[in-house]
Amino acid sequence: MEKIYKIHPGMGFARVGPSTHGYFLAGETPGAAPTDIDAAGNEVAFSGYKDGAKIMRRQGARFRICEYDRDEASGPLAFVREVTLADAEVKWSVTLSAAKAEGKLMQAVIGADGKRTIVPSGENRNEPPTGFTRADLKTTVNLTVAGPNAGPAPGTEPLGRIVGRDIFIGEARTDSAGRLVVLAGRGRSASWANPAKPMPEYLNNPSWYDDIADGPVDAAITFPGQAPVSAVGAWVFTAPPDFAPDIYPVTSLFDIAEQAANVPLPGALTYPQDVEPILERAANICFVNAKPNWQRFRNKFKALPNPASNAASGQGDRRDVRDLLLVAASQMSDYRLTDRQSRILDAWVNGTFQEQADAARPNLSPGAALDRGSLEHCIGGGFFPGIEAGAVLRQPSIYAELGRLTRGNFTDYDGTVLPMAPGLVSSRMACPWQADFTECAANWWPAQRPDIAGRLADGSAGPAWARGLIVVNEENPQSHQNMVDHFAQLGVIVKTGAGFAEADRDPALDTGV
Repeated sequence: MEKIYKIHPGMGFARVGPSTHGYFLAGETPGAAPTDIDAAGNEVAFSGYKDGAKIMRRQGARFRICEYDRDEASGPLAFVREVTLADAEVKWSVTLSAAKAEGKLMQAVIGADGKRTIVPSGENRNEPPTGFTRADLKTTVNLTVAGPNAGPAPGTEPLGRIVGRDIFIGEARTDSAGRLVVLAGRGRSASWANPAKPMPEYLNNPSWYDDIADGPVDAAITFPGQAPVSAVGAWVFTAPPDFAPDIYPVTSLFDIAEQAANVPLPGALTYPQDVEPILERAANICFVNAKPNWQRFRNKFKALPNPASNAASGQGDRRDVRDLLLVAASQMSDYRLTDRQSRILDAWVNGTFQEQADAARPNLSPGAALDRGSLEHCIGGGFFPGIEAGAVLRQPSIYAELGRLTRGNFTDYDGTVLPMAPGLVSSRMACPWQADFTECAANWWPAQRPDIAGRLADGSAGPAWARGLIVVNEENPQSHQNMVDHFAQLGVIVKTGAGFAEADRDPALDTGV
């Protein structure tokens, strides 16, 4: 047997936040709850997405090393154990690159399916100001950490520089077992112009930069008496906060990765394992989006006496529910279900599924559960340009395996072959991210950026989530600036009983004090 070591999750997501009061981890496996990591590097009870001053805390991305045995005759990997400091010395290395300002001007194109998506143009997003070069428009930091509960002391976090200005784009720490935790920046965006230029659009704003970054994660493992071995590497992304963390996107980045990898459907589709997750996630969208069709879909779905039944007599009702979902989804700008999801829903309508879970279906390995848990929290459409990542993740060749990016070349949307590089994915996102976050309302994807603050007792839409920040409309430059200045004070939509409600909105957004 050959020993293989892999870092999981293969794609991890850290989220920005200005609060200096610790950090938390989102649920790391499917369905898991968030936790805090205390000053001693141990898991403790989750204390909330906000600190006591109602300011957003950072979400860390934790990485582990899994050991596998590979049968050289048959090829499959068999999970053996997680490797921690109890087993070996581990030295982690992370490269983060914030490259939006240095990247290409982003543009909308129409895909083969008729949906718009955002891709790079041939023009530069910015030209450097006098006295600087193009290299000064991006910054890269190389981070290393080893041992238990390690990391920079407060005030000594590594800094990058963009056009001569210091910028903090992230840090590397370890927990008490030596697992890596990558923390994002503080959500800072700025213009190098003096005075700062206004932000005229959601996507490309000259002279603006932010602290969103991405890059590879690697580890060297040294077992007692042995030479160091390398783990198969992962990738980390920093991203905006998730303001509706208990509401999952109908199409997640895991769905996008499955579609790109052409993962076959299970031999026996089942209601609880395949169909129900899509329907339940869609049913919760009405709590963060005011479009009436989401509410109509939820009402019809919840009224089904037995949605898990595959009886022919229920086919008409199942079709009505599926069609209402498709109508609601069609009103979301440039969004679409994956082909794989559509086939699952078709099977539900046609009754070609099992009512009970398939007990013979293998459980996810611990590593695969980490991969899936990470990606399921992230938005998989519409990519205009997206929130955590964009349309480039639809490219099959960007993956080395399901949920893990290549370290070599990949083929872009237009057939161009490019090397995978730190900062490539985040460089294609909106600059600064707050401008897109402001405009990403009503017809976009609300499972991260809500449109409404839940629903009232009578079922009607609650108040606008971004109230107080919008001047005239979401496209107004001052609205963009308000999001830059105040995003961390906005409320978080959390589960409350049978529904969802806004929590921890800073009262200063309403009172001005």
